Amino acid sequence: MNKVFVSGGGRYGESSLLTKYGYETVPNIEQADIVLFTGGADVTPELYGHPSHALTYPSEYRDKEDSLSYQYAVATDKILFGICRGAQFLCIMAGGKLIQDCSGHTISHDIVMKSTGELIHVTSAHHQMLIPPK
Repeated sequence: MNKVFVSGGGRYGESSLLTKYGYETVPNIEQADIVLFTGGADVTPELYGHPSHALTYPSEYRDKEDSLSYQYAVATDKILFGICRGAQFLCIMAGGKLIQDCSGHTISHDIVMKSTGELIHVTSAHHQMLIPPK
């Protein structure tokens, strides 16, 4: 069974979803095979060399916490996975940037889990977009 450390805590129920699909969550990164970077506040624009947009609301605490997790995960060859803010953070760590505000893009929709055919309702509430590294 793959063991997952949830960087940024598990405030959105990630642990129960991971357990449901056969993963075990662990309380510290040293025990993990996979490091999951979760959703949350915007990533601080200074991390990718941009000034902050008026509609950007970052969490410097979260950036620091995720940066430490990222550094350890890379140094110990862990698998990295990002959801929402976590995907944005990983893009930035790979040398990418973000478009800081794409207003009017928030939607609610259903997705189908490939492995089970289960229908899950999700909300895409992000106002930012990835600019992958070249």
